[in-house]
Amino acid sequence: ARMEDERDVYDVFKLWFSDGNQVSLNLNASDKEYEKELNKVPGLRNMAEKEAQEDAEIPFLMELLLFGMSFFEIIELAQESTSFTAYDPLSGALNDI
Repeated sequence: ARMEDERDVYDVFKLWFSDGNQVSLNLNASDKEYEKELNKVPGLRNMAEKEAQEDAEIPFLMELLLFGMSFFEIIELAQESTSFTAYDPLSGALNDI
């Protein structure tokens, strides 16, 4: 059942991003602003909290989860010099049909 539960968690992320939602993480933002942006993704904090040894690790783990989802092609990451944006590149594709 654990494998099925994990797949369901990733489906939630996939659905959220496929609805056109995105997070834009500015590397020059304050820690508070950066974490606020990460918190937009439903369930991301909860997943990070399960793995964190201490609270200070949570934002890093949330970011790591986004990179992992990008690696497994669940979402796309667009990286610029001081920021990156996590999104679903196909979210609006059907609107043009």
